[in-house]
Amino acid sequence: RIELAPALGLLLLAATVPLHNAASTPGRELQEMIEAAIASGDRHLRIPPGDYLFNTTHANLEVHGADNLTIDAAGVTVWLWPGAFVDVRNSEQSTIRDLTVDYSPPCFSQGSVAAVHSANHSFELVVESGFLPPDIQLHPQFNATEVKLIYWSAATRLMLQQPGANPWDPTRSACAGLRCTITLGDRMNPLPVVGDLVTVSPRIGANMVIQTWYTSGYRHTNCSEMSVVNITMHGSGSMGFGEFGGEGGNTYTDCRNIRRPGSSQL
Repeated sequence: RIELAPALGLLLLAATVPLHNAASTPGRELQEMIEAAIASGDRHLRIPPGDYLFNTTHANLEVHGADNLTIDAAGVTVWLWPGAFVDVRNSEQSTIRDLTVDYSPPCFSQGSVAAVHSANHSFELVVESGFLPPDIQLHPQFNATEVKLIYWSAATRLMLQQPGANPWDPTRSACAGLRCTITLGDRMNPLPVVGDLVTVSPRIGANMVIQTWYTSGYRHTNCSEMSVVNITMHGSGSMGFGEFGGEGGNTYTDCRNIRRPGSSQL
């Protein structure tokens, strides 16, 4: 199992630094533009460039019932709360293009390894400012039956050993501010080394307070002949793009899942 326990008696408060532009336009304004265009049967919607913030749990950007509509989002970034996604459903023969999708806060915790304790198969993680510590008392989205750890090289910022998903006891998870002790289960081997970077991602589980935390960033549901062009994903709880139901024929052109330039995110 993975257990998170208070470390070194630190009394730091968890710091969350929003990544989005503080002058972001409320996401509701963007949602209303899309709903109005669909309701009136418009064929083209040009969204004013800027940052649009959806800052509540489950506040998806919804495109429902679009028919032969082109949504031009050049210069637009949608900032979602983890667990939310671009929700395109019951739509056909429409195009969504040039949109950037990101999350604030990120969908995972991230930090560096400050100490390793081989005797009890644990290590101490210092969570980077701007990321949520995996403490269910402060951040219940980490109240999952499994967590996924990935190790990264601090020098190259490329993935190292991937321990994978592992059960944990969320009732015993706790951090002292931004410092946590993570004890690995039998399946989690080997330990990282001091200086490695680590990401901690909640997984699907019956205990999750936010059931959709582990979800795609962009999703088609019951759609057909949709054209998705030049969509950039800088974050997601799971896969960048997902598709469920529908008659198919959807195409994805020049879409990408990449780190945000200039960001410390792994």
